[in-house]
Formats: sequence, C-alpha cells, structure tokens
Amino acid sequence: MARRSTFLLILMVALPALALAAGGGGHEAAGAGEHVSPASALIRHAINLLLLIGLLWWALKRPVGDFLKFRRNEVKEQLEVSARLKSESDAKYGELQARLENFEGELSTMMAAVAEEAEAEHKRVIERARQSAVQLDNATARTIEEELRRAQTTLQTTTVELAVDLAEQLLSSSVAKDDQKRLTDDYLGKVKEAVAQ
Repeated sequence: MARRSTFLLILMVALPALALAAGGGGHEAAGAGEHVSPASALIRHAINLLLLIGLLWWALKRPVGDFLKFRRNEVKEQLEVSARLKSESDAKYGELQARLENFEGELSTMMAAVAEEAEAEHKRVIERARQSAVQLDNATARTIEEELRRAQTTLQTTTVELAVDLAEQLLSSSVAKDDQKRLTDDYLGKVKEAVAQ
C-alpha cells in the first residue's frame, strides 16, 4: 500500500510536467511565434483530465472498493441489529400491553387471595385463643381441686388434733392415770390409722 501511494504521488507530480512539456513549454513558446489554437488546448486539457481520472481510478479503485464493501457490510449489520432490536422491543411492548390489559383481573385475583388469607389467619387466631382459654380453664380447675384437697387435709388434721386434745382433757379429768394412758394410746393409734388412709 505504501509503494502504491508513493507511485501515485510521483505520477501526480510528473504528469502535469509532461503535459506542460508536450504543449510546448507554456506561454513563452506561444509568445515566440507559435500559435496555439483553442481546440488543441482544449484537447490537451481533456487528455490531461482523462489521464488524471484514469490514474486516480487505477490508484483508488481497491481502497474505495474496500471502503464501500466495508461500509456496506457495516450498514447491513446495523440494519440487522436494528431489525432484531425492533422485533424484541415490539415483543416486549406486546407483552406489557397484554399485562396492562390483564392488570385489573390480576389485581382483583390478588385482592381476593389476600382477603382469603386474612380470613384464614383470623380463624387460626380465634382457634388458638379458644384452645388457650380451654387450657386455662383446665389448669384453673386442677388448681382449685388441689387447693380444696389441701384444705380438706389441713381441716381433717386440725380436727383430729383438736379432738385428741379435747379427749385428753376429758380423760385426764374423768379417768385414772393408768386408764388414761391406755385409752390415749388406743385412740392415738386409731387416729393415726385414719390419717394414714
């Protein structure tokens, strides 16, 4: 490519000089007595122009062709990418349009699902509260029964102790010491058996 450019530069410099030399050296020769007709000057200029155009065509044919081929491929690729992007955007637009059209239906479906879930949660909370109330009632009943048994046991024990004390007092005042001891031991044994049951 560099050789071609150098050759092209040399030709572009040399051609006008050759054309000038072929024309008789310019205005000096015409002033010396030669007469140049306008038709011959026109033919000379036309030949120079054709030579320049031919030289430029020969020198620039490949780079311009390569550039045009590259540019054509680049434009083709850009058109393909644009067409692909357009089809993708059209598809997304269609999808979004469909979703917008179905939005109200989806919204009402979601609202119904939320209401249903809220109702189910409400029922679960009520059921848990009912179960807690039943458990609390059962625990309260057990506590009351235990306290009642303890109170009965305490009452029985206190009653037995008071009866023993009273019996002791009665016996000590009306019975002799030997009888008193024997009766007390018998009574205490019976009381202990009653308490043990």
